[in-house]
Amino acid sequence: MQWTENFRALSGLDDDVRNRLLAGTRVMNVDPGEKVFDAERAVGNLLFIIRGDMRVLQSVGCGHRIVLFRVHAGEACVMPSTYQVPHGSNTAEGVIEGIAETPVQVAAVPPVLCDQLMGESAPFRRFVIDTYSLRLVQLGSVVRDVAFRRVDSRLSQRLLSLADETSTVRATHHDLAAELGTAREVISRQLQEFRRRGWIEAARGEVRIIARCELEKLARSA
Repeated sequence: MQWTENFRALSGLDDDVRNRLLAGTRVMNVDPGEKVFDAERAVGNLLFIIRGDMRVLQSVGCGHRIVLFRVHAGEACVMPSTYQVPHGSNTAEGVIEGIAETPVQVAAVPPVLCDQLMGESAPFRRFVIDTYSLRLVQLGSVVRDVAFRRVDSRLSQRLLSLADETSTVRATHHDLAAELGTAREVISRQLQEFRRRGWIEAARGEVRIIARCELEKLARSA
């Protein structure tokens, strides 16, 4: 099975375009917690996530990071194709990284080949443009949340979205701070308040949701 079959939007590729894409692409396997890309690795490549889930984070100064969006199997990540570290910069601020949340298999398309195929293949070009559009919408949502929504409301929403089938979120306070782009201390205080209200139970490295309806109500608030 060719990896392009995992991407429905690529089903319309001509055989010649598909063969060139397959021949010019490097497929990599990345373990959970490892970097799929950073400032030095995979810069400039268009990444197709064949299997697994990846979160894309950006350093925002003072040692803080924020999750910009997640990329799932059957989707692509276009941030590496546009991101470059400022020349001569020696600061970590602004650095963008992709971290595997599960075992990830990814196909990396070099920029020269990506540019060629965008110019020659309408289905490939539409896929890339649609992917850009999706990521811009997601980034806009992050900006609105940070600018206009309270931390307690955002944290409630993120706990609900990250919870597994047992209503458990397996994340540290530091992880949750990165999800929202705030300080770990802010998250710790807010979780303590949720626990005081009886909405959650917290242990080292995990949070279990007790009162889902209360968190949903708070998540819908401003």
